[in-house]
Amino acid sequence: MKRVVAFFRSNMQEDVVFALHNVEGFAGASISEVKKIGCGMKNLDADHDHEVLHNRSQLVRMELVCVDEQVEIVIAAIEK
Repeated sequence: MKRVVAFFRSNMQEDVVFALHNVEGFAGASISEVKKIGCGMKNLDADHDHEVLHNRSQLVRMELVCVDEQVEIVIAAIEK
């Protein structure tokens, strides 16, 4: 068994879920919404408007477990 964790933009969620449902033997996955922060935040000062923090890119974190033989198929479906 292998655990696969993938991060992608929330606007791609429907396409990824559809692709995974076409994988034979796909059992399911957990999906969580996450917000991305990174290097662009280092230029903000302490007085900067907090609205910037709330408008960061929306990402989806998907986690699933599959048999070893399915790993490459599952990853290919996610990458489509």
